[in-house]
Amino acid sequence: MLDDDIVKLKDDWDSFSDLFQSMYLRMQEMIEEIKRGKTTMKQNADIGYITRNIGGIADELKKECNAKCGLIGKMISFAQTKEGIINEENPKSVRGKLGLAVPMVSQTPNVPKRNTDEYYRLCEALRIPKDVAMQGVMQFHYKTLQDITTELVTNGKKPLAGLEVTRPHYFCQFRKS
Repeated sequence: MLDDDIVKLKDDWDSFSDLFQSMYLRMQEMIEEIKRGKTTMKQNADIGYITRNIGGIADELKKECNAKCGLIGKMISFAQTKEGIINEENPKSVRGKLGLAVPMVSQTPNVPKRNTDEYYRLCEALRIPKDVAMQGVMQFHYKTLQDITTELVTNGKKPLAGLEVTRPHYFCQFRKS
């Protein structure tokens, strides 16, 4: 039963996508008319109002879909990681009829606040002189620290000093199957 609902959702999405592209092309044509000076100010106000509403709905839809996708990805990744610990034969990716989910796990470090003991320990681990660290000119790039921490933990090593507290971040990359 659920498979039928998934196919129906995909078909509905394809129809919506076609409609949205058609609306976008009409909107682009209207913008060109505005640029050519072929519209009145009242028409411009209406076109601006409609464009704002379309953008607002598209933005909300994107936010909601990203949140749902993140939740689904987290659930798949956690389940596959757990199953992979129990059963080494467990395939890493999950292939559906329409999509492929590739589970991933990264380590999320707690990046220390400036001028704390953890901050100075991290600076020392990165060979940043204490006098430079004390000036507060160092600002760590979160994604880089996350990547370094993930690589260290994945290879069975300890995180850098100052980043000892980490937690796993489960997610999936989704692709067409």
